[in-house]
Amino acid sequence: MALQSIFQHVKNKSFAISLALLNTFVFNCQGQPAIIKDKDGYSNIREHASNKSTIIDTLHNDHLVYVFENEKIDDWLDVDYNINQKIHSGFIHKSRIVFLRDLPQFETSNATDTTLTLSFKDYELTMVKTKFNNVGKNIQYSKFDGEEPSVNTINEKKPWGTDGNIPREMYKAIQLKSGNEILDFPSESFSDLFEPNLDITIACYDKDTGKIFIAAGNSDGAGAYMVVWTIYKMKVIGRYTVIPF
Repeated sequence: MALQSIFQHVKNKSFAISLALLNTFVFNCQGQPAIIKDKDGYSNIREHASNKSTIIDTLHNDHLVYVFENEKIDDWLDVDYNINQKIHSGFIHKSRIVFLRDLPQFETSNATDTTLTLSFKDYELTMVKTKFNNVGKNIQYSKFDGEEPSVNTINEKKPWGTDGNIPREMYKAIQLKSGNEILDFPSESFSDLFEPNLDITIACYDKDTGKIFIAAGNSDGAGAYMVVWTIYKMKVIGRYTVIPF
């Protein structure tokens, strides 16, 4: 039985506990999103796992990286990171990063098949998904000899979360509340993201900067990806999307 179906048969409190355990499992066993945390305010990315290796980039604190923990070499971690919308790779010392899973976490206050609500102090995050509707969408296909047509772009953007298929589900809305302030995520921050997994989603708070990070591991069984949004002063200031392997 699918995990989603199993969770439907437990009470709300047990559901929240089970969901937390699932998130802990997923965000500990796979590659991990993390942020730079260095007393100097920045950290060097090196070509190889050595402090004598060539410095290929310098990232400032709170820059997101994706850590491949299974590629750990001594105290060095293999990471991907985004600069100017391009993914780069290198090595960073483990003492220079903090995993998102280790920051203070939002707790699940409501979870259904289509809606997830996470809360922390006076923050309330609500994420809603819905069935994919192709009405009004410009879908472009690629076709190779002897193969079925494959979805190439949707509204001129690469679709995340599918392996050439028409998506089944998409984000409908993402909203963050804090007191009387309401942030409705702009559609461009999620319109190219499909097959959302609300049960593999976390939100955390960085008390040093006041930034909020929301991370989700999404896919339809193929086309797996991880997305992390960064929110600061009730504005979406960044999104990092990565293939987690």
